[in-house]
Amino acid sequence: TGSRAFSVRTYTLSTNAWSSINTASPPGNVNEHTTEYYKNAIYMFGGWTGNGNGSNASSISKLNLNTLTWETVGATNRPSARRAHSSTIHGSKLFIFGGYSTTGLNDLWEIDLDNPTSWVQLHNGSGTASPVRYEPVMEYYNNSIFIFAGYQSKSDLWRFDLSSRSWHEISIPNEPLGGEGVAGAVIDQWMYVH
Repeated sequence: TGSRAFSVRTYTLSTNAWSSINTASPPGNVNEHTTEYYKNAIYMFGGWTGNGNGSNASSISKLNLNTLTWETVGATNRPSARRAHSSTIHGSKLFIFGGYSTTGLNDLWEIDLDNPTSWVQLHNGSGTASPVRYEPVMEYYNNSIFIFAGYQSKSDLWRFDLSSRSWHEISIPNEPLGGEGVAGAVIDQWMYVH
């Protein structure tokens, strides 16, 4: 496979057109990373750097959309380097779940983007945690994190209660087919998956 140059592109809905954005100090080439938007910035976590002999990343890069400048967020206590993980955001909290390092992962982390000095591990993946998976659907709703499907899993749905810091499998009839590459979104009280 060929290498891809790092780039940021935008799609303008009103004109139906793609365009490139020139940014200062971009991070290296990555794929299988996650991005989230917060306070006029895009936060990028983890991913696979390079081809063939690349490695997993564990850093957060922030693109300030006012200045179009990238910076590395120097948080301590970082999650292990990974790719194909999932992320979601609620308020100022960025959540990271699972992915792949040298093996599959099922740990859960958060960082407060208003004061991004240190990551907090919410669950280490032991005990009754959601099974190991990568590229699952991950969504926030009502003080809980929901995990659905992903590679190395079935069509299972899990809820992590942020108050008690405990996992609960949700068993419901007629669950949709899951697997790798499923995407989702929460709108009001509904979680859509495709």
